[in-house]
Amino acid sequence: MPNTRVVVSLLFPVDRNKATHAEFGRIDDYNKALREMCQSVGVEALDSASVFQGHNEFYGADGIHLSASFYRNYWLVYLIRELEIGA
Repeated sequence: MPNTRVVVSLLFPVDRNKATHAEFGRIDDYNKALREMCQSVGVEALDSASVFQGHNEFYGADGIHLSASFYRNYWLVYLIRELEIGA
């Protein structure tokens, strides 16, 4: 499929007040590695961290998992806008 667009979503941030395991502090390192991998293989990297600003209410009790309303009301809108889907 030569016209296929491949987009890799970088890791979502967590609510560090709730998700306290040390590995969550390495999300920036993992995302840097993902960006480098995307660049090396020629695919897009999508950094969605800005979507989460001011929306901690969408995190579950564990501070990691997100609610269905987050995906429906914010994530989907962000994807459509950022990836110019349907434009």
